[in-house]
This record gives sequence, structure tokens and C-alpha cells, in this order.
Amino acid sequence: MSAWEQVLTPYDKGTRLEPTPWQVQPRNLAADPTEANRYGKVDFDDDEGATHLTAHVESDPETGGHTLQLYVHEEEAPTVNMTVNDKEAVLIQPSAALQEKVREAIAGLDTETERIESEVYWQQGQALILVGGESGYRRQQAIIVYEPGSSGCGTMSAIVKNWAEGVRDTRIG
Repeated sequence: MSAWEQVLTPYDKGTRLEPTPWQVQPRNLAADPTEANRYGKVDFDDDEGATHLTAHVESDPETGGHTLQLYVHEEEAPTVNMTVNDKEAVLIQPSAALQEKVREAIAGLDTETERIESEVYWQQGQALILVGGESGYRRQQAIIVYEPGSSGCGTMSAIVKNWAEGVRDTRIG
């Protein structure tokens, strides 16, 4: 290889997303306590600069372990491969059919705010959707979407009219 030949990295080839640590200003902590939430976060961007996911690791004082927090900026949940002490750990990935049912459930919500503020938590054979309400971050609806073809119902929703009145259950699928 000559001195003039450029070596392409996995970032240059587009085979690996490039990490971009969040910039933090410690001097802003006194004026804005939420600035502490920015510490340790890293965006993973593609060649065009689009962020695909944001990650950070938190200590868990109760267990003495750590929690990897991921925010995915896409519709599809990423495939996750994890190795623990040189042994592959098996993680259950949601099927394409379950992901499609979740997209349909979110698309069918009444308002744009509900669709944007929804958070999805994947579990084995099902997904929990916490729906954001018009009044901000308070969750006003929880939807459980079950794996297509599994025993039980297809989708179940619990709507909270207001916190004092309790929960009303409705099946929607």
C-alpha cells in the first residue's frame, strides 16, 4: 500500500454507524438540572448524518449491575446480538408480523400526539404500547399487542379516563 492510498474504515464503507457523543456543558447544571440527563449519551449516525439510535449505560445501585438504555429513531426494532463473558446471550427479537401489528395499532390511534408520544416495550410474544395523551407525558392508554397466531386475544387496550376513576378495559383486535 502506498502512502497516498486511502484506507477505508467501517464508517467510510457504511458497514458501521459512527458514534457521536453528546456535548455536555457542566456549567449549565446549576441553571438546568436536566443537563445531567445528557451525560454519557451517544448517537449512532449513518454516512448522511442521520441518527439511527441513541444509547447510554446507567449503573443500577439495587442490583450492582448496569442497564443499557437504547432509543431507536426508526420504526423497526433493531436486531440485538449480545455477548456476555465471551458467550453469546440469546435475546428474543419481535417477529416481523408482531412489529407490523404494533405499527397498525399506533397508526390507528385517534390523534397525532398519541401516535408520536407512544412508547413500545417488546416482550416475548407481545408488545406493550404506552400511549401519550394530549395533556403531555402522562400515559392515558396502554395497549398490549400479542404475537399473531398466539393463544389469547390479538390486541387488548386499557384506557384511563382519569386517574381517579380507574381503568376501563377494551379489546380492540
